[in-house]
Amino acid sequence: MFHLKLIKGKSYWGIVCASESKPDVYVPEKAQADQLLKSGYFMLVDNPGKEMEKTSAEETAVDVDEDTGEMFTGEDEASSEDSVITELQRKSKAELVTYAEQNGIDITGCKTKDNILSCIIEALARAAAARQALREE
Repeated sequence: MFHLKLIKGKSYWGIVCASESKPDVYVPEKAQADQLLKSGYFMLVDNPGKEMEKTSAEETAVDVDEDTGEMFTGEDEASSEDSVITELQRKSKAELVTYAEQNGIDITGCKTKDNILSCIIEALARAAAARQALREE
């Protein structure tokens, strides 16, 4: 398992998701770690090949979705966020504009599909960070 830390930018969404509030990511494969290091957004924290051990608190951490009442772990949330981003990347510019309007995301000044997508992803990252901060209180 490779431990990487976000060192550039406020957030990164791609192979992994990282933000200022959660800059640490773990990837199981060397190829993934190398790709993230080449991006310039991450630095290697741990020695390669060293197994990362979960603490008992990490193993038992369970959150409840306030809207649905469903229980989930942080890993499920990250997977869910990845699937949302993948789904957003497949949408057309018009569909992204509609998504932003329906979710109260300000895309003022965004002219291209990539700009709109970036604004939406940043808004989702801020919302996730806010949810996490509320859970930690």
